[in-house]
Amino acid sequence: MENQTTAPVATGQSDVQQNVASSVQAPTTLAQPVSTQAKQENKIDFKTLIPESYKEEKSLQNFNDMESFVKSYLHAQKLVGMDKIPVPNKYATDEDWQAVFKKLGAPETPDQYKYSFKDEEVDPSQLKEFNQAAHKLGLLPKQAEGLIKFYNELNQNSVQQQEAQAATVRQEAELSLKKEFGPEFNKRLDQAKRLASSTLGADFLNNTILQDGW
Repeated sequence: MENQTTAPVATGQSDVQQNVASSVQAPTTLAQPVSTQAKQENKIDFKTLIPESYKEEKSLQNFNDMESFVKSYLHAQKLVGMDKIPVPNKYATDEDWQAVFKKLGAPETPDQYKYSFKDEEVDPSQLKEFNQAAHKLGLLPKQAEGLIKFYNELNQNSVQQQEAQAATVRQEAELSLKKEFGPEFNKRLDQAKRLASSTLGADFLNNTILQDGW
């Protein structure tokens, strides 16, 4: 009996490609993106973490997440040990307020107020009275100086306005007299000056009338 050798079956190129493709598995996805809805579901409500005995604390009502709470706590810890000034309540006395003003920088006595402007810019007696009032009110030196400068500017503006109004009145009066007396205006003006000088005195006339141009 003759040995029969079975001829190998030829494998086509397409079959090889299919075998290789089937042997390679698709990579497993390691991480899947979390949906926005899932994130919201996993978010913990901060208020549920507050112990029952502290849920009504008003200071905790403004916190909606742990991050805000931690930031507030760390900020409070930084303030520990720093000088603190208690705010007096409605029952506080003048002495209580004075103690606060001194901690803020108010001087011990009225004469300790120091200003940057020159002495001749302010009347000394008025300045002394102002310092006493400022000290009683607990004003800081910077506040006191600011008030003095404000009222000085206010007075200067008032004087300038009065001078401007007076100048306008003089001009209107001069025009009216010139219209009334015509060419006789200068003659009448000289007569009025001589009468005033003989009645009130030359010094008074020079200091009050002549300096205004009349």
